[in-house]
Amino acid sequence: MGKWRRRRSLPRRWQRSQLIKQYGAVCYLCQKPFETLNDATIDHRVPLSKGGLDKQENYQLAHAECNQLKADLTPEDFLAFQQGRIEWDE
Repeated sequence: MGKWRRRRSLPRRWQRSQLIKQYGAVCYLCQKPFETLNDATIDHRVPLSKGGLDKQENYQLAHAECNQLKADLTPEDFLAFQQGRIEWDE
């Protein structure tokens, strides 16, 4: 048997280019531009663990570092974390 893979409805490259057309070539978390398209990762605005959907409407582009730092926070919680209003619990 082959290795299990998550089935994607659309190729990631196409999804990234559509998100750039819609939102521009900037990270939605830090608002800094991407140097190349390869620097852009697709992030779920509302994390799947918090009830977000795995659909194009829930995707945004983020730097890999920003995406990892955000983890499964909502955009609002991530902003509060950045501003020091909430602390990260592990």
